Amino acid sequence: MKSVSLQFHALPEELPGLFLDLFLNEAVYVAAAYEHPLSKRELEFRKWAESPAAILGNRLQAICFSLDPPNFLAPNLYQFKLLNPNALTLVIGELSESGLAESWVSAMTDDEVAIQLWRKAIKKLKAELLSGAIAVDPVTGATAPMKWHKFTQLAQHRFDKGLKLLPVAGNAIIKLPIAGPTPP
Repeated sequence: MKSVSLQFHALPEELPGLFLDLFLNEAVYVAAAYEHPLSKRELEFRKWAESPAAILGNRLQAICFSLDPPNFLAPNLYQFKLLNPNALTLVIGELSESGLAESWVSAMTDDEVAIQLWRKAIKKLKAELLSGAIAVDPVTGATAPMKWHKFTQLAQHRFDKGLKLLPVAGNAIIKLPIAGPTPP
């Protein structure tokens, strides 16, 4: 079994552009997975790019990329991944009053064609992201470098304006380096 994964901070409206190659690849099925119960809706890139808020609402759990039509006969995302072992799943970090949670993209498969495509997509994504952060324990103030932490320039800009960046798990506070130029 081969796997690939990446956690990163990006604003939800940035995600269509970060995964543009997969959206435009005619061999890839793209669907939005909604929770409770897990259901799907075919996702068109153009609609998502034009109105990310409309796609992101309504209990969106993940965006699924697959070389085969995805099977949504699962009660939750974990079971979905078991039923769709060749899928690349993008779990979208929630943007709330508390801050921006990390997004993560992952796949685990024995399918050589799928794993090569997913690795290529994640390699391209990594090249578009900035790196480096510091984790701060909110109780003790202890710090630890996170040199491989990934984030977008827009996430950096929003962090500089006061947006908190939340980890997938734990209560650490993520601090980013001082920003460069403001994104357009």
